[in-house]
Amino acid sequence: MIDTTTIAWVAVGWAIGWLHVTLLCRSTHRPTAWTPVLGVLRLGAVTAVLVVAALAGAILAAACGWAVAFVFGSIGFATRRTDRMRTARLASPSDQRNVPHAP
Repeated sequence: MIDTTTIAWVAVGWAIGWLHVTLLCRSTHRPTAWTPVLGVLRLGAVTAVLVVAALAGAILAAACGWAVAFVFGSIGFATRRTDRMRTARLASPSDQRNVPHAP
């Protein structure tokens, strides 16, 4: 049976997974001098949550929440970036040369 504690650990795992993928996407698209430090902090936060979950006996729930958020977040960010690039490419002036213009 799924109890409230398990749901809470899944939610905490999901939150840290979403935070992880969001910060990872941001640091890869806009690198700064702080990017390496933020990478270590990001992994440290994930590690801390998973260690606390393991000590509480809920590592499976937290890890599943993290994995689901990380995978779907990664797919979402990758798809959104690809869609933006495709839209920009289609709107570029070089693609407009075959479109008839009004006189």
